[in-house]
Amino acid sequence: MTRASIGLGLALALGGCALDREGPADAPAASAQEAATPASGVTARALTTADGRARSYWVYTPRGYDPSRSWPMVLVLHGGGGNAEGAQQTSFTPAAADKHGLIAVYPEGIGKSVLGRRLATWNTGRCCGLAAEEHVDDVAFLRAVVDAVARTHAIDRARVFATGISNGGMMSERLACEAPELVAGVAVVGSPGYGPDCRASAPVAVQVIHGTEDHCAEFSGGDRCGGCWEKAIGQALGAKVRERSFPCVAAHGQAASWRAFNRCAGQGAVTYQRGGATCTRHDGCTDGALVELCVVEGGGHTWPGSQLPCDPSRRMCAAYVDVVGPTSRDLDANDAIAGFFADVAKARGR
Repeated sequence: MTRASIGLGLALALGGCALDREGPADAPAASAQEAATPASGVTARALTTADGRARSYWVYTPRGYDPSRSWPMVLVLHGGGGNAEGAQQTSFTPAAADKHGLIAVYPEGIGKSVLGRRLATWNTGRCCGLAAEEHVDDVAFLRAVVDAVARTHAIDRARVFATGISNGGMMSERLACEAPELVAGVAVVGSPGYGPDCRASAPVAVQVIHGTEDHCAEFSGGDRCGGCWEKAIGQALGAKVRERSFPCVAAHGQAASWRAFNRCAGQGAVTYQRGGATCTRHDGCTDGALVELCVVEGGGHTWPGSQLPCDPSRRMCAAYVDVVGPTSRDLDANDAIAGFFADVAKARGR
């Protein structure tokens, strides 16, 4: 089966799946002369990167936004094969941004539109999809996004964070490794891990959230991670599809690596426990760069506490859910992530 036919089959099968509805890929560029107080809600924007690529992102201005004070901001990075609109619906949502008082920004990766649906990926240096094949500089793009939002919103540059699932989690970790001055902390959900190539020049706080039944980015690591979209497509269409896989780092290994890098001297303390979900945090780290691991027993390759991103009566959605596994209700990832970011800011005197 060719890549084109795989993409076509995916778009046909997903049908009404909200996760993959295409946003306006040619979103109009926002003017730097926008109103001093942007209205609450989502605004579509675009910019052209140094390499001449037109890129899109969406900004959510929370209710009660007041430009007279500085605000924390979070970059929310969709997973591989997803898009910015899907991230708004199924990961760190605008409702979460309202609840916790953050400006939420939803950049979109590089991909193709198939039957009106955007299938995008990030170039993490290890994978994925078209973004990796074309060697897209997504670090530069995300720098440009932060700079652009800073021109229209009162953001606190010391409280810029990033979060994402799967490929979006890997991209968040790449930011931590290659642009530690850009982000004070990152929270990754179901991330395969950035790997041994990280050469961060400064400490970055990291929260790792991972389900023990994640078989797309194996909780215990291994050589055969990834390929979940291909598995779901093959299952839904009854076709043999070549699965793409790559090595990934165990969740405990990811947290241990960041603890070592951040020189965390404190003993781990449980900060959250409910049902099968337990979060353990290490402090005493350089520059307040906390490290936390949230283990979600029985959780799959999903965002804990989120809603199902598609109609389960549709064949592709049912196959997707079967492959990615269950979504835990023992942890609300949005609350955990926002709480972690707030604690990082406090630890750094913000």
